Amino acid sequence: MEKSFWVIILAYGKENFIGSWSIDKLRFLERYLPQFAIATKKALHRYYIDGFGGQGTWLSRETGMPVEGSASIALKQIDKYSHLFFIEKNPDRATKLNQLITAYGAQQKATVN
Repeated sequence: MEKSFWVIILAYGKENFIGSWSIDKLRFLERYLPQFAIATKKALHRYYIDGFGGQGTWLSRETGMPVEGSASIALKQIDKYSHLFFIEKNPDRATKLNQLITAYGAQQKATVN
């Protein structure tokens, strides 16, 4: 039987700013994705689904400094996943997300819906 594993993420920032709770979730994701790949190394396929793909980078509400978003974090792990699926209904953010995917050369393994 073929084994496939999925990672599903839901995160959202308003007006391009995120708070400390979202930043904590992103730091967790940064540590989790590589470990998930190790734990599922026998899987034939690994998929990542991000329900609010965003635009790749956010700004900290507290400091105003840029913070890597979940899409950027996931794209750094692209070689460990069969495909990355990003869902983003905001057209401006979807455009930025597609540009980020292109910058990573990941057009064959990542899509925005």
